[in-house]
Amino acid sequence: KKVRTEWGFQGCLISDWGAVDDRVASLAGGLDLEMPSSGDYYFNKIKQAIKQKTLSERSLDEAVNHVLDLVFKLGPKKPLKPKGGNESKYHELAYRIASESMVLLQNKGILPLKKPEKVILIGDLLKKPRLQGGGSSHIIPRKVDYVLDLIDNYASDLTYLENETDVLKGNCQTELEQAEKIILVLGLNEEDETEGTDRVTLDLPLKQRSLVEKLKPYLGKTVLVLMTGSVVIIPERENFGGVVLAGLMGQAGAKALLDILYGTVNPSGKLTETYADALEDYPATPFFGGKTENVPYAEGIFVGYRYFLTKPKEVAYPFGYGLSYTEFRYQTIKGNRSTLTEGTNLKVTVSVANVGAMAGKETVQLYLRKVNSRIIRPNKVLIDFQKVLIQPGKTAELDFFVPSDAFAVYDEKVHDYIIEPGEYEIIAGGNCLDEPLVFKVFFGKETEAQINPESLDEYMRVEGLAQRMGSLPTIPKRKRPYTLNDSFRILRKNILGRLLFAVIKNQALKLSRRSREAWMKKVIKATLLDTPLRTLAVMSSGALTLKQAEGLIDLINGKFSSGIKKLKNKA
Repeated sequence: KKVRTEWGFQGCLISDWGAVDDRVASLAGGLDLEMPSSGDYYFNKIKQAIKQKTLSERSLDEAVNHVLDLVFKLGPKKPLKPKGGNESKYHELAYRIASESMVLLQNKGILPLKKPEKVILIGDLLKKPRLQGGGSSHIIPRKVDYVLDLIDNYASDLTYLENETDVLKGNCQTELEQAEKIILVLGLNEEDETEGTDRVTLDLPLKQRSLVEKLKPYLGKTVLVLMTGSVVIIPERENFGGVVLAGLMGQAGAKALLDILYGTVNPSGKLTETYADALEDYPATPFFGGKTENVPYAEGIFVGYRYFLTKPKEVAYPFGYGLSYTEFRYQTIKGNRSTLTEGTNLKVTVSVANVGAMAGKETVQLYLRKVNSRIIRPNKVLIDFQKVLIQPGKTAELDFFVPSDAFAVYDEKVHDYIIEPGEYEIIAGGNCLDEPLVFKVFFGKETEAQINPESLDEYMRVEGLAQRMGSLPTIPKRKRPYTLNDSFRILRKNILGRLLFAVIKNQALKLSRRSREAWMKKVIKATLLDTPLRTLAVMSSGALTLKQAEGLIDLINGKFSSGIKKLKNKA
């Protein structure tokens, strides 16, 4: 209802891959297309539900119409043919994306580097860089740039210490002492962060942490380059001369990285996550990491930067943070009105000057804060941002248009979005902690303060989650009867479940083209352990039907006759 009426979406609603639990209920709720198809298993249940009048034909007709609309819109299926001659255009696009996305996190005057400087390169990831994520996002690029192939164009006196182990053994002390600058490339390998598994730590691999410890006397002249797709705890971060987050660089990322390190490009990326100094600083930590079979989302609306802003805590690098080789000065903020009513829009104009010596791009971020709120809510939230190129000595003026519904917040007491009357602050800055410019606006009359210092702590406790949900997220000890929604982490508690897991795991390893790699075996095992049997069946491309999966569950539950019958009947 909300999607179709309030949001006005009239297209086709499609499920995530293997995410449908009850096709009849989801169809009644407006889901048009299940992906991938579960075949006759759910088709038969839909027919039965319509026959028993527990599902209306109208729901089915609407779903069919939405799917057909999509089919007709896309037109007849055409064979995909690679378009030749566009490789350079796509490579240039990949370069532009990478050069504007990399984030300069720290610079104690070490960057940009100069060509005549004697530079040492360290890092196994230079030979096999991280270009992209693993799993279903993986593609094969036609062209890839490598730092080791390009860096001679930037540095005239360069040494690459190919083996990290030699550095760890102390075999490179002379080179390290004579170097004017060191570029250290660290990060996560594909096995550390890929689809289907969770990380159990935010630390860099042990070997890399040992490498940082060995290089401790030289960190002041070292630029740390991080190749990672997610947050890591940076050891000795305050002692590095510079830190650059290269991320997953893409096919043209090597040139973009070198252009930033040597000052051809002014870094302009901003963090999309908060970098804390310890895993324990993140609000989800007490509830996550395989401690229970289910994970309660006790942090509620206080996800990411919203938590760190509302419960002030010093972090390594805040959300929205990123340095430049030039300096930006936020000068003025003004609005076209000081009082708002529902349905009216606010125009906010922000002026920012480049007072440095180099052209650069700044991402101006606009945050909203409710003063003296009566509702548990984040201290402030991001409502808009714009990226702008400003020449040295010039000033840019940016207009933001803030609709009244940007002031709305979900009130759990009334189960709807409301706009709380009173005073608000529109804040413009370069990251979520930065507040150089503030504009005050009123929505109706001002209200009195209500939130006490402990309210957020109460909210964050599991008991607070229980109060919001109406019950405690207690996890009963699982035993028979097991269901299709149980994973093998649960089913293995049964001896037959352990045997079935061994059979399915071996079959999955045979089917995987990369199962010879030791880390991939771990990923496959972890994925099989934590995926519901229902989802495994749907995603098996027919190797295991849902009817057969039901049969396996029957066997584990001791219903041997019906279990064997269902295993024989694939439909």
